[in-house]
Amino acid sequence: MESYKYFIGVGGIIENDNRFLLVEEANGPLKNKWGFPSGLVNNDETIQKAIERELFEETGLITKLNHIVFIGNLLDSRWHRPELYIGCKLETPQNLIINL
Repeated sequence: MESYKYFIGVGGIIENDNRFLLVEEANGPLKNKWGFPSGLVNNDETIQKAIERELFEETGLITKLNHIVFIGNLLDSRWHRPELYIGCKLETPQNLIINL
């Protein structure tokens, strides 16, 4: 039986008044596609740190993980490897209102 290294991906969900924050991919196979801010977990970080880092890198927002919404898996992700994907609900600071 062949074994595979799984990538762990995280996606951030920020919702305001039933509207969701999306970003446009600038590079890679999903270039010009819109989706939730997302990325891979580095070997030296937790899921919480990874999603908060990704949100900051892609949006400039400082966020805090609220809870995990879903966990899924892709057998052939855009990196051509199996991926475990974790969707995370995030909160912004209480005094920050995002106009989406």
